[in-house]
Amino acid sequence: MKEILLILFGFALGQVPDWIKRKRRLRAHWTAVWAEVNICTEMAMKYTDDNIAAPLYRLPTDVYDSSFTALLGEGDLESKEAAEISIFFNLVKEINRGLDNAAEMYKIDDTDKLKAEYSRNVKKAEILVEMSTGEIALIIRNRSQQSTIDKIENLIKKTFHRK
Repeated sequence: MKEILLILFGFALGQVPDWIKRKRRLRAHWTAVWAEVNICTEMAMKYTDDNIAAPLYRLPTDVYDSSFTALLGEGDLESKEAAEISIFFNLVKEINRGLDNAAEMYKIDDTDKLKAEYSRNVKKAEILVEMSTGEIALIIRNRSQQSTIDKIENLIKKTFHRK
C-alpha cells in the first residue's frame, strides 16, 4: 500500500512543472490581450481627438489573432469571455476597414464620402472606448497579473501622452 501511495505521489509531483508552465503561458496570453485592448483603446481615443479622417495607423489585432486562438485551444475561455473579446476585436476590425475606406476616399479626393466615413469611424471608436471600460476590462484584468498590467498601462499612456 505504501508503495502505491509513493508512486501516486511521485506521479502527481511530476505533473507540477507542466502545470506551472501552462499557467505562466496562459497568464502571458491574457496579459498580451490586455495590452492590445489598451493600445486599441488609446488609439481609438487618439482618432476621436485628432480630427484626422484618414490616419496612416491601424488598430492592432496581432495578439488577438494568436493569443485568442491559444486561449481557446487551451480551454481557458468561458463562453461569456470569448463573446466579449470577440465582439471587441470585431469592432476593432470594423474600424480598421473603415480607416482603409477613408484612405481610399482621401486618395480619390471624395470629400463628402470621406466625411461620412470619418463620422462612422468616430462613432465606432467611441463605442470601442466605452466597451474597453466595461465587461471586457473586468474579464481580462481578472485573468492577468495585476503588476504586469499596471506596467503595461503606464507604458501605453506614456506612448500616447495621456495622463
